[in-house]
Amino acid sequence: MNKQHTKEPWYTAYRENGAGMYSQDIFDSYGKTIADVAWYPIKDDNKTYTNGEENAKRIVACVNACKGIPQETLEQKYLFSLKTEKKILFDKVKDAVLHCFKKTEDRESDHQCYNGEWYIPVCGCDTLQDIIDSIEQEIIG
Repeated sequence: MNKQHTKEPWYTAYRENGAGMYSQDIFDSYGKTIADVAWYPIKDDNKTYTNGEENAKRIVACVNACKGIPQETLEQKYLFSLKTEKKILFDKVKDAVLHCFKKTEDRESDHQCYNGEWYIPVCGCDTLQDIIDSIEQEIIG
């Protein structure tokens, strides 16, 4: 069995659905409800509004914009993006750690080896907490 999501286009409309409750509904091209986005009040500067309509519009816009793109492709692009963000963060951490050290040709007992290169501490870090603080300062500022 080949499961698929509801075909596009999707659209959205606001309606009262009984007992004084309102929702922003998302419909398929046949008018059948796919989902309803709950209405809840947001109070700001003595005004009450909801972001339900904007949320529903965004969902519909995203689904319609992705028409024809297989679900697996969308999920892989998300995972690739997540992996890329993690790699960027790792590189920042690695650079911050290496910032605490200077390359040296000496291979003494207190020197550290990374990728075949030897390093000596230069940031004045005497403890693990000092190194963590230095890395935090380097990455976060």
